[in-house]
Amino acid sequence: MLLITIIVAAQVAGLAIVTDWLRRLLVLLANLVVGIAIIVVGYFVGLLVRERAQAESPLVGRIAQVTVLAIATIVGLDQVGVDVAVVIALTAVVAGGLVAGLFVAFGLGARRFVSNLIGARGARGMLGPGLRVRIGDVEGTVLEITATHIALDTVDGRLLVPGCSADLERILIITAAGGGDEHA
Repeated sequence: MLLITIIVAAQVAGLAIVTDWLRRLLVLLANLVVGIAIIVVGYFVGLLVRERAQAESPLVGRIAQVTVLAIATIVGLDQVGVDVAVVIALTAVVAGGLVAGLFVAFGLGARRFVSNLIGARGARGMLGPGLRVRIGDVEGTVLEITATHIALDTVDGRLLVPGCSADLERILIITAAGGGDEHA
């Protein structure tokens, strides 16, 4: 209110330069107040979103809160007059890098598991329960083929051979379930 009074007094006194400068200051202060209000409201909305999303998991809740606060901060800074194009571009690059990193980490971490899945699936077409086989240097009778392993009954006990061994190792079928000899 004091600033508006000073603007009116400067205008009445005929000080156009001072009046113009004070009007710009008033607009800047108004934008600053609105920008801060947007960020504060974003903070509280982020807390509310985190509480709702934590039912899924604490990590999802925290990510949702940070996302809401980041968006509110960008909008608030834009309202104040800060050029946020660089901030948005940097955020996009960082987010893209994180997502790409997660994909690479998942791909590398799941490589062995997926290899075992594929190998066990292929082994189901070649092998069945009751066959006496040698896979690499392990010999035994096939008990079952799970999603990722081939279970063999060996002289030392039950042995789980990784499914990828069906693709990577030589498999010798010693006796078939019916009792005849076969070689593969």
